[in-house]
Amino acid sequence: MSSDFLSRLTLFGALMALAMVGTACDEAMDSPSTLERPQILAVQFTPRVLQPGSTQRAVVLGHDLSTTPVTLEACVLPWTPEESGIRCSAEDVPDLPPFLQAALPLGSATEDTPHEVTFALPEIPLPECTTDADCYGLGSCVDGTCPLRMWMRIDDEPDGGALNTIAQIATGDVMDNPAITALSSEDAETALPSTLVASAELVVVPTLTDPYGEGGRVVTYFASDGRFDPWRTNEGNPSTFTAPDDPGEVTLTVIVRDPGGGVGWLQHTMTITEAP
Repeated sequence: MSSDFLSRLTLFGALMALAMVGTACDEAMDSPSTLERPQILAVQFTPRVLQPGSTQRAVVLGHDLSTTPVTLEACVLPWTPEESGIRCSAEDVPDLPPFLQAALPLGSATEDTPHEVTFALPEIPLPECTTDADCYGLGSCVDGTCPLRMWMRIDDEPDGGALNTIAQIATGDVMDNPAITALSSEDAETALPSTLVASAELVVVPTLTDPYGEGGRVVTYFASDGRFDPWRTNEGNPSTFTAPDDPGEVTLTVIVRDPGGGVGWLQHTMTITEAP
């Protein structure tokens, strides 16, 4: 496989990821933090790295998703957008071993838990190598084998169509996902209120874990109504929530991701009351 092809493939994957982020977060929204339509926000894998042959769980965090059970597929290269949907781009690389060229169906959720999938990745042999060039662009040659990465496609089918998200998960040592252990206001000693006056502001402070041990965590704030700004995406710093003008129920969702592909989240629901 030529280096030029691999460069184009890497660039394509990056552009597709950016396009998906723009579509999932910013399209047709007054604020990127305000959830105005059904969408998948995050996918958490437990264990967080793929262990071929072992049972694993994928949990989908979404907003206003349908009750249709999600399905899960894996590809060793990014998914290719087409008019009819998206397709595993490994199908276009004839040099790959046959067992890596097709998408791997990993099952569907049940009706009882439509957004949780339990699956076992098949016992996929790691390709043997002597140099990095033997790894088809999948990674660097380590101890005579090429590491595998999986681009996960998870579909939800609300009335408006399919929602897709891709999570890149690498084989490796097992560690915990990062977590948000608490959401507080102003300081770690003040819990978030159960009620808030319409149009009022509330500083939200996350308490985070860092099992990856290298920092670099990214925290993103979402609200089912109202908005977070400024700094709705940051490294774990507080963000300010502004309540909507009208009374009702609002759910705040805070998501943390680390550089190793781990993800965690915490939600808080409160009632917005009329201003006096």
